[in-house]
Amino acid sequence: MLANFYKVKYNTHSTSSKNIKPLLPKSPGLLLKHESKNYIKNNIIANDNSIPKKPDSHSKTNPNINYLKKKDYGLIPEYIKEMKKNKSKSQELMKQPHDFSKRMQRTSSNYLSNDDTNAYYRQYNRPRMIKLPEGERLKILSGLKKNYDLLSNEYKSISLVLDTCAKVKRKSKLEEQLKEIEKSIDKFNQPNIIISS
Repeated sequence: MLANFYKVKYNTHSTSSKNIKPLLPKSPGLLLKHESKNYIKNNIIANDNSIPKKPDSHSKTNPNINYLKKKDYGLIPEYIKEMKKNKSKSQELMKQPHDFSKRMQRTSSNYLSNDDTNAYYRQYNRPRMIKLPEGERLKILSGLKKNYDLLSNEYKSISLVLDTCAKVKRKSKLEEQLKEIEKSIDKFNQPNIIISS
């Protein structure tokens, strides 16, 4: 009895029924056989037994459709008719010269005298292009050169090793801006620059 007491009290590995796993079988027993399924053969049988689908009436594979006998065959679609109307209207408007006399009649009848009418008419028939003043041209040219110097200094400060996408993008953006400014400087170096008024 004392031996049982010591076993129970000092045994750290208790054998309770909850923790015991069932023993493995000694004989292999009956194993389930793996059934091999022939998918190719099953598909062939299923296709042989299936009923073929009827072709659609709108299908391109249906040879019985005669497109020449449709009621809208050969007719111009409505959207093309609309496009032609709009195009013809815009062409008519482009062919007609702008008549300033109608505007003159409206304004002159309201508040313009005969002397003012001639000035008003000359205002609408004045040349649309004027020469850029020399001072303004030089001012624009100096501003472009300053911008070019700033961008070229920034471009020179870029490292030679372009190891990231951001550096590559920055370099290409600076190159594009420098090319644009060079083109503008070339344009403004010419003495006679005509601008629209």
